[in-house]
Amino acid sequence: MKISNISVHAFVWAAAFGTTAAHAQSAPAAEAPPAEAVQDAGDGDIIVTAQRREERLQDVPIAISAFSGDALQSAGISSTNDLTQITPSLNFTQSSFSPQPTIRGLGTRGVSAGDESLVPVYIDGVYQPFLGSVATELNNIARVEVLKGPQSALFGRNSTGGAINIVTHDPDGDEELRGSLSYGSFDERIAKLYVNGGDDVVAANVAFSLNRDDGYIKDLNGGPDKGWVNTWALRSKLRVRPNDSLDLILAYNRVERDDTLATGQQPFNNNTVTRNTPGVILPTRPNETSGRGGELNLVQDTASLTLRADLGFANLVAITAYDNADQFIDSDVDSTNIERSRLPVTYYTRSWIQELYLTGETGPVSWIVGATLFNQDAGNKRSQVITNGNPTGPGSSDVTSNIDNNSIALYAQASIDFTDRLSLTLGGRYTNERKVFDITNNLNGQQIHGRKRWQVFTPSATLQYRLSDDANIYAKAGKGFKSGVFPASTLSPIPVDPEEVWQYELGTKLRVAGWLNANFAAFYTDYSNMQVNIRVNNISSLQNAGSAEIYGVEGELFGRPLPGLNLRFGFSKLWGEFTDFPNAVGYVPLPNGGNQTVTIDATGNKIIRTPLFSLNAGFDYEHELPGGNALLASGNLYHAGKSYRDADNRIVEGARTLVNGEIGFRLADPRITFSLWGRNLLDETYTVYVLVGPSTDSALYGRPRSFGGRISFEF
Repeated sequence: MKISNISVHAFVWAAAFGTTAAHAQSAPAAEAPPAEAVQDAGDGDIIVTAQRREERLQDVPIAISAFSGDALQSAGISSTNDLTQITPSLNFTQSSFSPQPTIRGLGTRGVSAGDESLVPVYIDGVYQPFLGSVATELNNIARVEVLKGPQSALFGRNSTGGAINIVTHDPDGDEELRGSLSYGSFDERIAKLYVNGGDDVVAANVAFSLNRDDGYIKDLNGGPDKGWVNTWALRSKLRVRPNDSLDLILAYNRVERDDTLATGQQPFNNNTVTRNTPGVILPTRPNETSGRGGELNLVQDTASLTLRADLGFANLVAITAYDNADQFIDSDVDSTNIERSRLPVTYYTRSWIQELYLTGETGPVSWIVGATLFNQDAGNKRSQVITNGNPTGPGSSDVTSNIDNNSIALYAQASIDFTDRLSLTLGGRYTNERKVFDITNNLNGQQIHGRKRWQVFTPSATLQYRLSDDANIYAKAGKGFKSGVFPASTLSPIPVDPEEVWQYELGTKLRVAGWLNANFAAFYTDYSNMQVNIRVNNISSLQNAGSAEIYGVEGELFGRPLPGLNLRFGFSKLWGEFTDFPNAVGYVPLPNGGNQTVTIDATGNKIIRTPLFSLNAGFDYEHELPGGNALLASGNLYHAGKSYRDADNRIVEGARTLVNGEIGFRLADPRITFSLWGRNLLDETYTVYVLVGPSTDSALYGRPRSFGGRISFEF
């Protein structure tokens, strides 16, 4: 099978420039920050840009897990949600439709429009403010870095838990066409395509992905299965490099997603207010539902323009980005076929980001200074509670809300080498943020307004000592800040207070036996005003816990003992509890189903929505055959201990063990790979989430064992 150079050239340029040009007219600008791919120097070294400059992973005094795009595919990782399975201390859960990642027990628990994640996602250096974008499909990936702990200066917006830094491939002069087609259980179809082409001055690329399936949750009402996903994503870049000192990248991303995952839940342990109602249909097994919730519909457009310039004395990076997202969800709150309580909500967010920073070196000092302007207009076009089928009856509500958020941040960081072995890094970020809140009760016309400003300085300091070229230790202290939040669905002008976190960390990075990298960290977190999710009248809101403390240890080992064989292992152990939470909201099950909302003293209870213990282990192996063909094999195991869902610790999500694997055969010419894959090979039954409220305890279960095949090509 041969494809002429002329054909490849025509296809690459037609697809890349045609698509980019078509969307550039309607999008303000495009993408990108500090960005090279994960590089493996052959001796296990990985290059990362977690400090906005290229450095060896083992030299950076930050707890980071980094993975190349190839490593992610080998491990069966297709979205940010799946990163949980290969990253110590990272846990992806959700609250109905809202993804909620946590790192070291720190994570977002709210779902309100205008709220932002404590573990934000950056794509090519562009901050993703919309909560729904935290869960994103991975395509055209050069590298993913998971930064742990408060990112006080460089990635400091609300990132008290850490940050996920996704780096995609920049366009270059190499003509490239690659893609894959996959088919598996539940009629899952996944298609990916990537094209790249150009020259040293102008180049472009386009990455496209499509993911569809027919669902895995049986609808006891006799309808089609639920739990299905229908999503597609487009990412395109245009790069212009007029000379060696100037680089411009225009990028556009679009995501459209429809699914019934968030509406395919069932009553957990049959605790629902309708369980004794005549005609009710209650599931008897996991992955069944009788709820009448609708679909989740999400459309998101992101555009950015990134300028990188070599000024001689420093490097300048300027990022201008725009994000536009709309999401609709119609949840069946009681999770049964009885029309008791429904919650249709339409969210929107429009965000502008302007960031400017300089990086340079002056003698023994490496430094960075920058500023970020952020404006967000978010809210609910309409948020309803429909009770007993009546949108205006007792217990019902109908509101429209808006939050205008304006923030300016100034930050700086400097690393000073006192000797060849000893260095000190000091950083800080000043944030001045104002939020203006308006909400209208559409049933009686009542209007409520609120306004609040917060100012905070978040410093950090890291002392590092290099024992040798292959070993170093570091001590770090840093403060994190999460902005206050107005309850966008409730009639209150009073926001919850901001969260503040101080985290202290002692870590080491070393190489053993010439091929094995071993990274360990121990940490202590002092947490003030933790924002905790509650549901009052079936509407999600937040309250502040007085204080909490979390401490733990984590470690990673990875390396290449033999040519073609990569091994990895990781673990995390947490201890954490609320140290002052006297007025927590709790839920007591009622005899006839549902819960009574009560006030409890949660002081001494365990922290929530994160497993207290987890471990992962995996490998990928490539064995070359005569003629350049190759046999491929990979596997990954992830085990998570129990976790507590809410502050009352009533609902315990059990431990789970997930195993994925893949085998393949790759042809050298043409470069085509045939693979067979399996997910959840142990057929583990586990909950994706348990959502607690007055009407019900509802649970969504994860996908059972599934198999499939994939064909990949590259020219």
